[in-house]
Amino acid sequence: MSTPRCLLGLALCAAASAQRAPDPASCVRQLLDARSRPAAMHDLALAGAAGAHAVLDAFLAAADRGDDTAPVFAAALAELGTATASEIPRLVEVMARHGEPVRCQLLRALANGALLADENARQTIGAALPAWAAAGLLYSPSADRATFAWYEYVRLVRRMKLSAESRDAAGVLRLLDSLRASRGNFNFGGRVATHYEIEAHGAHGQREELEGIAELALACPGDMTAVVAELTGYLEASPPRPPIVRTEHCAGIGENAPNALPGVKWPTCWLYDEWHFACARAVYARSSDVAARQLALRHLLHASNTALRLFAIESVRDWPQPWQAFAVDLADCLHSDERAIVREALVTISQCPVTAREAASSARQRARLQEIANGTDRELATLARRALLRR
Repeated sequence: MSTPRCLLGLALCAAASAQRAPDPASCVRQLLDARSRPAAMHDLALAGAAGAHAVLDAFLAAADRGDDTAPVFAAALAELGTATASEIPRLVEVMARHGEPVRCQLLRALANGALLADENARQTIGAALPAWAAAGLLYSPSADRATFAWYEYVRLVRRMKLSAESRDAAGVLRLLDSLRASRGNFNFGGRVATHYEIEAHGAHGQREELEGIAELALACPGDMTAVVAELTGYLEASPPRPPIVRTEHCAGIGENAPNALPGVKWPTCWLYDEWHFACARAVYARSSDVAARQLALRHLLHASNTALRLFAIESVRDWPQPWQAFAVDLADCLHSDERAIVREALVTISQCPVTAREAASSARQRARLQEIANGTDRELATLARRALLRR
């Protein structure tokens, strides 16, 4: 992998890169155009803290005007990862002023940044939490309107604890050892599941803890050989797949509910696969094992973050051909709602006959390629027909 691509991956994962990025303010304006948004998010990720600052400025200005673009900026802020660490005081100040779904986006941005926050920032969050809890802001707003509020609260609490405990390779390994010890062994019909099988017997909160540990592994200096070997074990125990969103029957799971408001009994949404992508980012960036990096890249082809998923598709093209190991995962990209992802997947598939053949090996995927080939988007249709001819 070339040095620029490696730096791009680190920027997308840890929101920190030495590369020059375009002016964040111009990138923010591009967020309002659906076609330019993925490229704008890519550049804002490269800009790190400056990118987060520019997006938050745009959100605050739009919110003050009552502009309907505010949710767009809030969603972008939530996708910038740990770059929001420098914006914690402002995020804490404004979070409670907004309703859903914007509030959850701000809470996610806060939880993302909390992982690399300093002690003062963590204290600022901790001081605000009792009032948020008393106002019911950490639960879904009603019994029939489930949101990610509780899930993001669990992420926030877990990431604050991890932030306080580790900033080097040895500390990250201690966190992984602690997680392994807390999971123990579970017997399923006579078979003892390993601690890596976090989806077979993972408690709520443990996935979010693993996600945070993996992000620390990416951000911390030092030899991460033992750490990435452990993270690879988790990836090997759960095949690459599109992210799962579930609705749990109540809040108060993963962490104890801070009070007994009615919201504790209301449903809450939960993301089940962010740990996949966090572990994959760390393994792909820090491992020297080819098989482990290949598996990590397969996971990243399903990432919930558009910019990261595009980075993964581009990275496949840096991999030596043939790319049949990635074919099924690339084919899944064709079902994305993001045109940019579909386009880049088609470009990649059509560059390698072996990959094109594997990507169209199932009736479902052939039907999807044919659907795009017969569609009204002329560029995508041309690319799909090329992929069908290449197989």
